Amino acid sequence: MGMSGTPSTRCGHCGAELLLPADPSALAAPCGYCQHSTQLPLELVRFRQQQAQTLRQHQAQEQAQAFEHKARKVAGGVWLFMWIGIPLVVVGSVGFILWRTLGSIPSIPSTPSRPAAQVEGEQPAERAKAPPDPKLAERVAPAVAALAQQGCKEVVRAPEVVRGRVETLATMHEGGNCLHVVAAGAAGVRVSASVVPPTSKATRGDQQGDALDLEHCPREDGPHKVELGAADGADFAFALVDCPPARERYRDDPAKNGLGLVQARMRELAAGGCGRVLLPPKTAFGAGGLTATLAPGPQCLVILAATGLPANTLTVELKTPFGDRVPAPAVATQVRLVFCPKDAGPHPITIKPATSDYYAMASMECPRGVAEKLR
Repeated sequence: MGMSGTPSTRCGHCGAELLLPADPSALAAPCGYCQHSTQLPLELVRFRQQQAQTLRQHQAQEQAQAFEHKARKVAGGVWLFMWIGIPLVVVGSVGFILWRTLGSIPSIPSTPSRPAAQVEGEQPAERAKAPPDPKLAERVAPAVAALAQQGCKEVVRAPEVVRGRVETLATMHEGGNCLHVVAAGAAGVRVSASVVPPTSKATRGDQQGDALDLEHCPREDGPHKVELGAADGADFAFALVDCPPARERYRDDPAKNGLGLVQARMRELAAGGCGRVLLPPKTAFGAGGLTATLAPGPQCLVILAATGLPANTLTVELKTPFGDRVPAPAVATQVRLVFCPKDAGPHPITIKPATSDYYAMASMECPRGVAEKLR
């Protein structure tokens, strides 16, 4: 990792030098040559975040010094008025009283002025608010600790106290780890948060209990905007935590990831006379598939896909070498597509799950007579 001059690292795909993103919270950097996105080392991310925090503290100190300098100028003006202006006012008032007493013009009684309306306890509107209470960070600590117990080992952004509203960016990748936005305000303050992907629908949430824990699992690559806010500009604390997606709980569970179902169907096909295995049973998440090179003949293709989670329905798509879409079975948690090719060449197969959870898929060749009975 080169740290001289402009901080950089190397692309994990082509080895080219990468410029680090301007956002210190970015977890990855895109390559300008191969467009591959490389995950940044954790120690580098933390170093850049510490630098950004130091810069913010320095800017706050400069603002405080500027405010103190302005206050001194105002105080100097007050003292100047007290030493020069007040004596002049006193002399003028005494002269006026003498003129009214000794002059020939009769004195006109003055009408007492009405006092301005006052509100008990009213404070000047321009009075600066006190700085955010750093103890608010303790309100998100239990939620961050609970995530750590669930396997979330990396805190992308440590607990921080802000006022009113905050925005930041997080670089995420399709099918990668999820981002947990943890936030909490003082008693009676409710915090709202959202994670906005580059093009797809945002994930939003509001604090309901002691703290907000909003999970966003990316469905696309790129920078995701993280927004948080509290009503009436109230103070609140927040943290960003990187977590393995919930699907990892079922990674090795054949009843949930569908592997057990696909293996059972493969055994049934083999017992019924099907022979060559084109794709052994395997698990996956996200859109996936394979390309089968087929030719007209006595063998047909059977594609299997299954999941044990009811919400994770599967869509199977098959195209001919000419790009024509083959009629597909209905969307379901267990799908079987039987196809007897009429054209020779590569046939792309795509499987699309409804959620980011695991599913299983496999394919075999079956004699046309056996395949026709499976339709």
